[in-house]
Amino acid sequence: MKKRKKGLNILANLKVGRFLEGININIKKNISIINRNITNIRKDFVRYHEPYSEVLQNYKSMLVRIKLPDVPKKNLLLKVGNGKIEVRGHTFIRENDKKLLRGFYRIINLPQNALLHKAKAKYKNDVLKIKIPIAHHNK
Repeated sequence: MKKRKKGLNILANLKVGRFLEGININIKKNISIINRNITNIRKDFVRYHEPYSEVLQNYKSMLVRIKLPDVPKKNLLLKVGNGKIEVRGHTFIRENDKKLLRGFYRIINLPQNALLHKAKAKYKNDVLKIKIPIAHHNK
């Protein structure tokens, strides 16, 4: 058996130790970044409430009513596509001399035979009404 010199072993251990220390520091940085992002995502979910909504459907069309109290039309976002309706709105309210943000968020899945390109929406008296025609299949 060959004997290794002690000086080389210590040097090799130092290099490996520094390398592992660098990896450990990078892992700690990445974990803190991930934790920060999760906290931001959690804040976004906490901020939004699910508004009262109802879905009415007959053989011709589908009517979706969503109540958004005190949300101005300019603060309303409506996306219709990919088989769903996505509604997001926000308003500022005053409580105890503080200005607070209150938001609403809702996704409603639609049937496959809904004609999304013909959907019509109206916003009046804090109620958003979306009418979507439904395609008929003749046999």
